[in-house]
Amino acid sequence: MPDQTAPTRWDAALALDTRRVGRPLWHYESVASTMPLAHDLARDGAPDGTVILAEEQTAGRGRRGRAWVAPRGGAILCSTICRPPLHPDGLFLLVAAFGVGLCWGIERATGLRPQIKWPNDLLLDGRKLAGVLCESRLGGDGLAHAVVGFGLNVNLGPDDLPAPTPGALPPTSLALALGAAVERRDLLRAILIGIDEAYALIWEGQTETLREEWESRLAGRGERVRVETDGGPRVGEFIGVDADGALLLTIGGRTERILVGDVVLGPRRTTPDELAEKI
Repeated sequence: MPDQTAPTRWDAALALDTRRVGRPLWHYESVASTMPLAHDLARDGAPDGTVILAEEQTAGRGRRGRAWVAPRGGAILCSTICRPPLHPDGLFLLVAAFGVGLCWGIERATGLRPQIKWPNDLLLDGRKLAGVLCESRLGGDGLAHAVVGFGLNVNLGPDDLPAPTPGALPPTSLALALGAAVERRDLLRAILIGIDEAYALIWEGQTETLREEWESRLAGRGERVRVETDGGPRVGEFIGVDADGALLLTIGGRTERILVGDVVLGPRRTTPDELAEKI
């Protein structure tokens, strides 16, 4: 184990009936971030499906280096070590499995039905509920391992949620959506079982089934959206995703393929390109 406060093993206490995910499940009171801890364990030989769970992260981070902040005990903060039968170029499927599994688990535990915002956020009533982050390490002949982390807002009130950054969707939590606190252990168990079932689709070669389930939950599909990219905003009709998980955007009769970016849904500022179209 890395030099951390000693963890407690939780998979037996949760009575997890999974094949891979959460076997084992290590629970920490406080860590800087579950992601680097999981990478360390993976390098030390931790098995496929090992989960690191923390009550608190002092330096949590999300996609594209953004900070992830949640008060102690108010969220579910996990990272999972994965050793899937995938080429490094196919890791989009791993992100899809975690997004779908999170949705399944949340539905079973609460009755709520989240959507997925490309590429890796969960939405509820148009607000951000959770984020998923995937990092990989390569070996001599391909993928050595991947770590998939997620942060899910559970029992956070309005004053606990961070202010949204400009252009971003406002955050929410399950407790706010339900009007009552959620039992986090029961929710965690449901989520890990859901992720295990979705992850099994990769191992069983049922990747098309996984893709269909993921795409059926995509927010904004078939609508006019704005995508913030490193090269500037792109606005067009979101027609779907390709085999690599890239977003397909139709602009002026042409289809553009976007690998990295943020989809902006709802009210947004008009771009210069849109102004030009109206003239």
